[in-house]
Amino acid sequence: MKDIINKYLVDKITRFLVNIFKLNEAEIDFVEKLISLSIINLFLILITMFNKVHILNIVIMIIYTIYVTKKDSDEILLNTIIFFVASSFLIENFWYATHISINTYAFYLKPILMMIIVFKILREREKYKGLIKDPVVLLIILLACINLLRIFLGGYSLNDFINGFYSYFIIFTFYLFAAINKFEYKYLYITMLLAQLPLVLFELLIYKDQDQITGIFGLHATNWSMLIISISIYYIFTMYMQKQVKIRRFIFILIYTFCIFMINETKMAFFIIPLSLLILILCNKDSLKKKIKIISFIIMTSLICMIGIIKIYPSFENILFNPKMIADYVFKQHSGFYQYNRYENLVFTNDVFLSETIDKFIGIGQGSAIPDRELSLDLYSRGRYFTDTPNSSKYNEYKLWGYHQSSLNTMFIDIGIVGVAIYILIITFMIYKSMKIYLKSIDFQDKALGMAYTLYAIGWIFEFWYTDVFYIVNSSMFFWVFSGIIHMKYSKLKSITE
Repeated sequence: MKDIINKYLVDKITRFLVNIFKLNEAEIDFVEKLISLSIINLFLILITMFNKVHILNIVIMIIYTIYVTKKDSDEILLNTIIFFVASSFLIENFWYATHISINTYAFYLKPILMMIIVFKILREREKYKGLIKDPVVLLIILLACINLLRIFLGGYSLNDFINGFYSYFIIFTFYLFAAINKFEYKYLYITMLLAQLPLVLFELLIYKDQDQITGIFGLHATNWSMLIISISIYYIFTMYMQKQVKIRRFIFILIYTFCIFMINETKMAFFIIPLSLLILILCNKDSLKKKIKIISFIIMTSLICMIGIIKIYPSFENILFNPKMIADYVFKQHSGFYQYNRYENLVFTNDVFLSETIDKFIGIGQGSAIPDRELSLDLYSRGRYFTDTPNSSKYNEYKLWGYHQSSLNTMFIDIGIVGVAIYILIITFMIYKSMKIYLKSIDFQDKALGMAYTLYAIGWIFEFWYTDVFYIVNSSMFFWVFSGIIHMKYSKLKSITE
């Protein structure tokens, strides 16, 4: 099967790309892996979705697991990212767009793939010894110790503990894996970016709810996918600041990405991204006249896209150009599904969930309030049944209150003020590393990557209050992989400068 795929699909697609992009030998090797793994994963997911013979699905999953374990570390990480993205995209969109009853076996392969990563880390532990001194890893260990304290205090179920372990600790393995292995991120990212606009245009034609028009990232992903897409803007603009690309490339990527945000009505993009770019422009050494031209273009593009949102979604006319309505939208607005808005839920959490002083400081246990990972399937079940993992105790009891609209609020319940402070400190350390890369590196691409991460992480902190970015597995995966890549670049720079 693999030989057939390589001969008839991978080779032909690779030759086509080589002719267009003039790839070198190393790039060709990565592209071949990317295409091969994408085809295999898509085939596996589709088979397990529609095959009704359950024992056959289990056999296929076992064979796939054995296949993955034989890969080297870089391929395992690449394969895992492809699988996470592809499984969410296919299963959630088929479920939402049709009334077909499909299997969700692929979702159960996600923790299996993460356990393979853990197994690889343990097997090659000599490679990871240097990371034990990394402040980020030390802070993660500190979070684990706080959770152990919660166990001794009682009132912490086994199911909640398992949920917490999955969301807080195994997901951090992406950071460890990406920090050591020489993962080539560029072509995977470009592939996702190029696929995004055609997909959202197609979804615009078939979906009425703009929250589902999120392209390759699956359903309910507008805000966190905006952060990932914005990386391309920050990267290209930083390259332009270093005179490595022409301004027309920045103009193209800004228009391309803003069209995506206009179609899926990601309002925050037109505030967060222009503000971030303004900071970069003011720090640039261009002439005042050139700065004014660039700022004018960014503002004009933002305004045109905001008007475009109103044309596509007329109900937002009273929001986008009204500062009071914008402030209310950020702090008080909530989905019609829930009883309380973001701010009210924070007060509710403090008064009801965390009534004891010790709970306010260390929470009630990691995993106690984690939202439903298959929320998209639950919302649009239409009488269909799927096998779901057990939800957290607080989510089952209080989900209609809407406390989980914000990652900050959910994390406050789980690990308290101390845990939230540690998490913010982790992001602060990562921003320190990325800024060191930007300021000290002599590699133009690394400098651009450092600045892109800095602005991405700042946007992540803001979104941390506004929506759920931490507990959505794919969102968290991208964050920790990107953070691991930044650590890898930082370590390399540190070894050179010392």
